[in-house]
Amino acid sequence: MEITPIKRTKLNDEVFLQMKQLLSAGVWKPGERIPSEFELCERFAVSRITVRQALQNLTSIGLIETRPGKGRFVCTPEVGQLMQQLSPALYLGSDSSLQVNEFREMLDVWSAKLAAQRAEPAEIEALQDNYDAMACCAAESNWTGFAELDLQFHVLIGSMTRNTLITHTYAILHDALQASMHRIVEQMEDTGLAYHRQLIDAIAAGDSAAAERIARDHLENNRNFLQD
Repeated sequence: MEITPIKRTKLNDEVFLQMKQLLSAGVWKPGERIPSEFELCERFAVSRITVRQALQNLTSIGLIETRPGKGRFVCTPEVGQLMQQLSPALYLGSDSSLQVNEFREMLDVWSAKLAAQRAEPAEIEALQDNYDAMACCAAESNWTGFAELDLQFHVLIGSMTRNTLITHTYAILHDALQASMHRIVEQMEDTGLAYHRQLIDAIAAGDSAAAERIARDHLENNRNFLQD
């Protein structure tokens, strides 16, 4: 994962987001010293005040700390403190994709079952639009765009459950889920579009048993690939 120059208007927010992603991806590890303000200014191509504001935000949520005379260091994450601020990607090991997929076998499968019971026509239409966009990305080999839409697809299904805990779980785990999606999509030749198509049809038909089975089959296929 590389730092890229910032081009948008809210520079400190963009710097904060990229640095947060670097922490989430494990590029900067707990206990490690991060680059100096001067180095960050050069690498992000922004002013020192912009970098300083982003660093202050990271400090305020407990992701980095300043050690006088030594610089800024990545904090050792504490689940209770950071759960609402940063995805649990920091707590996962080298087999993080497999761990995330195993968790999704609980979250996505149950969400699909409930969505088939509770989805409204407008939500199913939104799911179809998402699928069409994914198909376009696949045709263009735009795997970054595909991975982002893939996560949105499952988040949409989660929102159909009308279950606040489920929707909040998707939000809390967003970074870990997105990172896992990117890795799986880049590695697998099969995009899983066939499963997505079947899942839309099952939800639209109100067939909760079929939706549950299709979601489970999809994730079992992913798990088999990751284990191999």
